[in-house]
Amino acid sequence: MAGCLNGSYTLSCNVPQTGGASYDTSWPKIYANVNFYSLYKPGPAGNENSWRTLLIGVEYVQNQPFIFSITQLQWEP
Repeated sequence: MAGCLNGSYTLSCNVPQTGGASYDTSWPKIYANVNFYSLYKPGPAGNENSWRTLLIGVEYVQNQPFIFSITQLQWEP
């Protein structure tokens, strides 16, 4: 996933952003009590299906944020 944060991306909270997928891209229900960030990088013009998304779960312990999990989503043919 080299270069994921180079260039433009969309950041959202608790809503997975994707470029379309044939599989379930939702945040796992087992982690329903964990908030997450979605970093979506669209594919370049002419290759829109090469999008990628990171879902970064964050949990607070004694008012300190910790990364709970990181999940990568991408287009699959």
